[in-house]
Amino acid sequence: MDLADLVRAVRLVPGTGHAMNSPLARFALWGGLIFAGERSLLALRTPSAGVEGTAFLRTRVGAEAGFLSPDDALLYREAIDQGLYDSDPVVHRRLVENLRFLGVGAGESEAAVARDAIALGLHRTDLVVQRRLVNVMRLRLEQPARKAEPTDEELRAELAAHPERWREPARVSLVHVFLSRERRGAALDLDAERILRALRTHGAPSEDATQLGDAFPEPLGDAPLSQSELERMVGPRAASAAFAAPAGRWSNPVHSALGAHLFFVHEKTEAHAPPLDAVRAAVRESVLAERAERALERAMAELRAKAPPDDGGSGG
Repeated sequence: MDLADLVRAVRLVPGTGHAMNSPLARFALWGGLIFAGERSLLALRTPSAGVEGTAFLRTRVGAEAGFLSPDDALLYREAIDQGLYDSDPVVHRRLVENLRFLGVGAGESEAAVARDAIALGLHRTDLVVQRRLVNVMRLRLEQPARKAEPTDEELRAELAAHPERWREPARVSLVHVFLSRERRGAALDLDAERILRALRTHGAPSEDATQLGDAFPEPLGDAPLSQSELERMVGPRAASAAFAAPAGRWSNPVHSALGAHLFFVHEKTEAHAPPLDAVRAAVRESVLAERAERALERAMAELRAKAPPDDGGSGG
């Protein structure tokens, strides 16, 4: 008896879908699937294909019949009770892939193969399907809370409640002249002092000021930078020196592993709380996410209250 015979047998048995609710029946079914799958793979008569295919089959059919966390198990079972597996295209695609990998339903429509997989109870033992149904169920429970558009009053309250989340960091607009340690070697310090004198003689930097130095691996650009952004480019020591430098004057040379850095700070902007319109989209999403989280917490409390006392969180 091969897997196709098993599927045909399931089709002929009335009420098979209910029988597959039994853990013992599903255990026996998976044993049959693994046995039939291994026989199909061995029939390929290629050692590498047989070994790799059997390992793959064990991963998909055996290991994926794993356990969910208690809350995820509740969400999964609610999804099963609501029949979400019957209409979800991702679930159907996964179930079809599983059966077709085992040589079943090659000439049939995906809908027919998916129906066979569900009749076999495969939607109850595949961890990928379980995770998908958990996520779909979670979104269904959260979605109603996201429908009403937040008012400006709610948005301002959210902005005030989490100032650190929305606070704009201090930023500097600057010009950077870099001298490469690798290129200049022992002359690095003397070159830095010489170029600094030339730059200070001219005062405010001209467009070609950076040409007095060497190419930097990551040009800083023209946009104002926060200290963390600047640190990622030039390192913590050079970034700190740039933020400490007075505006309108070339800084003293600052050394890093790469070489020497000279900065001219055009303007500094202190850290500040932005106006609502500047962060409206992000604050709106935060309000909606908090609503959804509260709705999910209420729904989970209801699911826990109606769950059987011995519900251990198994995904099967």
